[in-house]
Amino acid sequence: MATYKVLKSFREISAGKTHAIGDELKLTVARANEIEENLKPWGGGFLERIDKDKKDDA
Repeated sequence: MATYKVLKSFREISAGKTHAIGDELKLTVARANEIEENLKPWGGGFLERIDKDKKDDA
């Protein structure tokens, strides 16, 4: 599992949830890629992977 930050709000139909900008999600890399692929028609760039080291420095 990896942690992703939401850059643009979106509704995840399979989970029945709306994710707001700034939310942090724990997803498999495959699921994150699937979400990005499904949201390409709306411009993509909805998720950003957060490096664990970066978060510890903050």
